Amino acid sequence: MKPHESDRIPSEEDEVARLLSLVPAPEPVPVEALARSRSLAREEWRSVVRRGRRRRWALGAVAAAAVGLVASWFAFDPWGSTAPRQVAVVEAIHGAVTLSQGGERAGRLLRTGDELDSRTVLETASDGRVSLRWADGQSLRMDVDSLVHLESPRHLRLARGAVYFDSGEFSAAADPRLEIRTDYGTVWDIGTQFEVRVRNQRLRVRVREGLVRVDQGKRSLEAGIGEELTIHSSGAVKRSSVSLHGDPWKWHLAVSPPFELEGSTLRQFLGWAARETGWRIEFSDAELERRVLGITLHGDLTGVTAEQAFPAVLETCGLVHRERDGVVRIESGGSR
Repeated sequence: MKPHESDRIPSEEDEVARLLSLVPAPEPVPVEALARSRSLAREEWRSVVRRGRRRRWALGAVAAAAVGLVASWFAFDPWGSTAPRQVAVVEAIHGAVTLSQGGERAGRLLRTGDELDSRTVLETASDGRVSLRWADGQSLRMDVDSLVHLESPRHLRLARGAVYFDSGEFSAAADPRLEIRTDYGTVWDIGTQFEVRVRNQRLRVRVREGLVRVDQGKRSLEAGIGEELTIHSSGAVKRSSVSLHGDPWKWHLAVSPPFELEGSTLRQFLGWAARETGWRIEFSDAELERRVLGITLHGDLTGVTAEQAFPAVLETCGLVHRERDGVVRIESGGSR
């Protein structure tokens, strides 16, 4: 009598296949990835057989390795997942900004509060600017006439125009947090405030704080605080200095996210204003500084830039200021 299929003693290769079939598959695995994992498992099993080690524990180790190989594709996804990932939230908009997602040809106007994923393409009009907030607090701002593809939380493509990125306090030991790809090089953030602009077949990088690296194939360039790096399509490179305050950084102030003034302290407001403007804050004397930094503030700064808010907030605290060459000196209102 011919034995029933269920009575057949499974071979070791059958056992490997059975164990592989138990791996959970929350998302489809690329065909080439699965084929490669099965091939590697079988090759290892055959190697074990050739060495004469056909014990059950050896087979279990091979099967476990095969399971690990398949699981690793879910964890590391070297081919790139097609599922969209959350990238940023829209904090502030000035003028017209168009959003398209998932290959849409016709976009729609962007709105404050919109959640943007890795399929998003943003385009600002001649009057449009936008500020985006990353999940871990970084701020990205787009200038007028700009086109940006948000590819992931760590990558974006700047096709034209300019972006300004503020990734928080600088740390020389920090890993790059954002990669900005352009036709003329890839810009890596290393904990900084900086601007990247693509215009007239050239890439320009301005660094306000920290350090930026620009990769062009085998060539790598760096720009530090107060440096401007211009790379032409011909490959020519020009270095120059740039001010840390004033006109070179004016555009991003127009779309900076509003500071929550209500309930904050003067210390917190001055920290925000200094970071936004590039000013260095000084007090006329230490006693005045000690006395006023803890003042609790009230009000709403929606639609007001840091430069515009500065005199009004200081006035409510009985203070005045003088600005010269990026240094702001704060004095008592009665000291003039």
